[in-house]
Amino acid sequence: MQYLTPSEKEKLLRAVYSETGKHRKRNIAIFEVGLYCALRVSEIKGLKVACYDWDRKTLFCYRLKGSHANTIKIVDLHVVKALEDYLKERTERGIDSPYLFISQKGNPISRQRMDAMIKEYAKNTDIPVGKKTYTCPKAYKSNRSGRTRS
Repeated sequence: MQYLTPSEKEKLLRAVYSETGKHRKRNIAIFEVGLYCALRVSEIKGLKVACYDWDRKTLFCYRLKGSHANTIKIVDLHVVKALEDYLKERTERGIDSPYLFISQKGNPISRQRMDAMIKEYAKNTDIPVGKKTYTCPKAYKSNRSGRTRS
């Protein structure tokens, strides 16, 4: 399996941040949280609003495929800001779904939509095709500071 390098991760995140659509905050939060916590697509779509602790800045992650669930302390301010901006937007829009990341219809975001998002953002980068859907905790833990995104 090929993993994204820190520079490839930054390219992917820059593509997400450059979006101007109505789901911009949601999509930024999805990628920031997913990459920071090294979550699988199926784990991202299963997250619930109640999994995030605003005071402690922690996220409880249900892991799949034999991994153990864990609580992750989010120390990267970009990730905290992305997640909290999205949660505030949800509240302003009156969204009342227990799922953290939802579709336009209020259902949990689908795996197919997430896969399409990954491909859409990655197509404008030079990231090799085989790397576009994989994550690796070691690749992200090595570069949690000094970001250049806005």
